[in-house]
Amino acid sequence: MKPGEHKTVQARILEYGKAVSWTVVSREEAEQQRGYPLPCHYLTF
Repeated sequence: MKPGEHKTVQARILEYGKAVSWTVVSREEAEQQRGYPLPCHYLTF
């Protein structure tokens, strides 16, 4: 079975983030920090 996106991309990015002391934040906090609304195609229904 082929590895999925999480195994090949997301997990590596998260591991890199830990190595450089990035902090994981909630979606709500990230949107607040951006200071502008997301385009409607990013909204989930």
